[in-house]
Amino acid sequence: MVDLEVKKGEIKGLIGPNGSGKTTLLNTITGIYQPDGGTIVYKGVQLQGLTPHQIAKLGVSRTFQNLRLSPGLSVVDNVMVGRTRLLTTGLLKTLLRTSDYCKEENENREKSLELLAFVGLLPKTDTLSINLSYGERRRLEIARALALEPGLLLLDEPTAGMVMHERNEIVGLIKKIREQGITIIIIEHTMHVITSLCDSVAVLNFGEKIAEGTTFEVMNNEDVIEAYLGKEGAAC
Repeated sequence: MVDLEVKKGEIKGLIGPNGSGKTTLLNTITGIYQPDGGTIVYKGVQLQGLTPHQIAKLGVSRTFQNLRLSPGLSVVDNVMVGRTRLLTTGLLKTLLRTSDYCKEENENREKSLELLAFVGLLPKTDTLSINLSYGERRRLEIARALALEPGLLLLDEPTAGMVMHERNEIVGLIKKIREQGITIIIIEHTMHVITSLCDSVAVLNFGEKIAEGTTFEVMNNEDVIEAYLGKEGAAC
C-alpha cells in the first residue's frame, strides 16, 4: 500500500532499491496497470478504471525507463505525434487535407518546434531520432511528453546511463519545466539528481512507502538505510 500526496507545482522524488515498485506505481497512475484497491485522484478525478488514453487527456504525461521513440521518424515528427491527442480534426478532413486540417497541422508543427527549442534540440529538427546521441534522445522523449501539455509529468529515470555533464543538462531542463507550473514525479537512482531537484522524497521498498520527507530526512532514516544496505550494512 502506498499513500502518496503530491502538491501542485512541486517536484516529488521517488526512490528505493531495485524491484521496490517505483515504476509499477507510475504504471498504475497512468492506467497501464489497474490497482487491486485504493484510489488514485488527479485534480478531483479518480484515475483507477480509466485507460492510459483517457488519463493522458486529463493532463498526465510520462517518460519511460527504456526509450520509446519512433526511430524512423524525424525529431520534429516524434514530437508532433506526441501532440496527437490534442488535435481535433476528424478522419475525413485529414484524408481530404481540408483547410482546417492544414491549419491544425501547421499549428502542431509550430508548437513542436517551440518544444524542441525549449529542450535544446531545434538544430536537430529534421534528423532521424535514431541518429541522435543517447542524451539527445532522452531530451527528445521529454519534449514528446511535454507535447501533451501536461499538468503532471512523470519521469522514470530520465538520467539513467548518462555521464555527469549530461545529467546536469537534464537537471537544468527539469528545473525549467517546473518553472512552467508543471508538477513532477521523478524516479531516480542518482542521489545528486534527487538532491538538486526535489522538494520532497518518498522511499519505496517491497511495494510499500517506508519513509517520506526532505532528502536529508530520508537519507538519514534507519529504515531507508537498512533497505539499501541490509541489516548488517546498516549496523556498520
